[in-house]
Amino acid sequence: MNRRRGCFSGQITHDWLARQVKLNKERLIDRLARNLVDEGDCRVWVPTGSGTKKGYGRISAKRDLKLYIHHVFWTLTNCRPIPAGMEIDHTCENRRCIKHLQLIDPDTNLAIRNGKATRT
Repeated sequence: MNRRRGCFSGQITHDWLARQVKLNKERLIDRLARNLVDEGDCRVWVPTGSGTKKGYGRISAKRDLKLYIHHVFWTLTNCRPIPAGMEIDHTCENRRCIKHLQLIDPDTNLAIRNGKATRT
């Protein structure tokens, strides 16, 4: 499995979502929507106990598979897996936001976090 920094690959997220949509799309939508609230201009995930120490929301796909919620929503919005070697950036800097997401390469993401680059 392609794992990086404790996260599963974009293809695994995409495959899991495709199976969930095929099994019961309404149940998936209800499950995801029940933890969303508006916070200013952001739409944020309010975790019910499955967050990370850094503030990212996660959802349990099955016992040994936890997916970052921003990866789930980016995949749903774009109808494709996160490309290998790319990351999802929160342009609003709110790690729980599922609205302000963009695809970004890891070097640019690191430069932004270190204050050496700005978001486009």
